[in-house]
Amino acid sequence: MIFIVLGVYVSLAVWILQRQRIGRNLKIILGGAFTVVFAILVLFLQQEHFLGDVAWYDRAPYRQGLLLFLMLLGMMTRYLASLIEERREKLVELTKSGQQNPKVNLRFDVWEFSYPLLFSVMTFGGLLSQIKDDTLTVANVVLSFQNGFFWQSLLKKPIQTK
Repeated sequence: MIFIVLGVYVSLAVWILQRQRIGRNLKIILGGAFTVVFAILVLFLQQEHFLGDVAWYDRAPYRQGLLLFLMLLGMMTRYLASLIEERREKLVELTKSGQQNPKVNLRFDVWEFSYPLLFSVMTFGGLLSQIKDDTLTVANVVLSFQNGFFWQSLLKKPIQTK
């Protein structure tokens, strides 16, 4: 059963990534996302080989790894949300200038995308200091994603005006 699920997943990933309409940067992001989801699928579908009654995701390296992944996913989601907001503002400007059905693409920049990852260690340290629980709860998962999504408000310098 596990081989069928993973085989279908890998086939779907290869089919999507080989498409000509998908840009190079998007292929890199999708490839990374497919790899992470593949690793998570393998962890969920394998038989548990731990002694004791603690689930694998509540054990030390897995719990922190899942929280880190969710925080990074929140950072990536925030960047995508800011691109959509920027696109929306350009559409409003072009519509006000009189253009009919303007086409505006998302302006994806690899460096801007990777910028929050530079601060992920500090943000993750703050997250771990806030989480007092040794188990993975819904509140911890949401807090991890939220810390990633709002990383700028945690670390960004305020703009100084004269």
